Amino acid sequence: MCPHNHTQVTLTLVSYNFLPVYSGPSWHLASRLEYLSKNAFTGDLITARRADFQHLPLNGEFGSFRIHRIPQGGSSLKKQIGSALTLARKSIQLTRGKSLIHVIGIDLFTLVPMLIGYLRGIPVIAELQLIGNDDPLAIQKRKLGGLRYALLKRVSTIIVISPAQRDLCKQAGIPPDKILLIPIGADTSVFCPVTSLDERTKLREKLGLPLKSIILVSGGRVSERKGSDFLVRCLTRLLQAGHKVSLLWVGPLKKSEKELTSPFVQSLLKEVDAARISDHLIITGHVSRNVVADYLRASDIFVFASKNEGLGVIQIEAMTCGLPSVVTYLPGITEELFNDGDDAYVVKNRDLKSFCDRVKTLIQRPELRRQFGLKASEKGKARFDEVVLMHNYIELYNRLVAQGIAIHS
Repeated sequence: MCPHNHTQVTLTLVSYNFLPVYSGPSWHLASRLEYLSKNAFTGDLITARRADFQHLPLNGEFGSFRIHRIPQGGSSLKKQIGSALTLARKSIQLTRGKSLIHVIGIDLFTLVPMLIGYLRGIPVIAELQLIGNDDPLAIQKRKLGGLRYALLKRVSTIIVISPAQRDLCKQAGIPPDKILLIPIGADTSVFCPVTSLDERTKLREKLGLPLKSIILVSGGRVSERKGSDFLVRCLTRLLQAGHKVSLLWVGPLKKSEKELTSPFVQSLLKEVDAARISDHLIITGHVSRNVVADYLRASDIFVFASKNEGLGVIQIEAMTCGLPSVVTYLPGITEELFNDGDDAYVVKNRDLKSFCDRVKTLIQRPELRRQFGLKASEKGKARFDEVVLMHNYIELYNRLVAQGIAIHS
């Protein structure tokens, strides 16, 4: 039975990123708004209209929530001050009479709504995103770090998406009873295993993928943080060893079509050309979430070499799609998702040779791929079903409002 909006909660959500920004958190927020709308929640979302999305209207609707985009991207001091004043005015207007304020990410964009919530005595929920970026230890080293940390300590609840984030909060002196772990989930009705090899073949035909190759899949925006170069080097070694394999990267080379390709991407593409492996590297560009699911379901092995994550949405989506995985170790994150040698291979110290050897093992042993994939999908559905996890947000909202928590306490 789904929790419902028993206490007539009205929300102001604040997030710098929202659709059509290409990121797991953006998609996850969209799914959350859909779920909240179905359960009688209403409110507003304050988000940024970045320079690369100037075509978007300033106002819109998503389910039962009104969307308010604050123009960003001006390089001049005058434009930056103008954006800050607009954000402040909107925050004052849209938090008036609200039950709760929920900010996603602790950045300069979310500071003003947090401060207004504190001054008005409205309970504030802060949701952390990326380790090394907005965890309590990292924010103290950033611009206005003292203010960020002071406001974070005064919120009613801090939502973390991984045990690693929870540990960092405790290290920073956040009381344990303020920390709530709610992992990111996947829509298991969409991100689910193929039912047969024939279904996988048809997906490959539809997507224009190689029919005979072993397809390794990863995703996100091509970047150094995501370990794109590490996986390209792994692909090179596998091809040199005679394996018929392709690397499918589900995501774009850059944030938007208007953005120039970064020096990292330019260097990576030169490396691909020099190794003569371009025919074996497929980069999809921006695709919808349902198409991401199709690409995962059409693949054989999930590979992931990110240097830093909050949790890593695509890891969960690959798991629920029943893919065996080879991943590099991220403390406090990887052990939450995978059991080395049971449903995945976990490689520590970013050792390229060990990583390639683990991939080779799965290439050469289809039955082991099947076993890993079956265990992964069972675990994913049991622990990371998006709808089940969404219940936690509603329970939190209802509890905070029912208790009448004031953040001044």
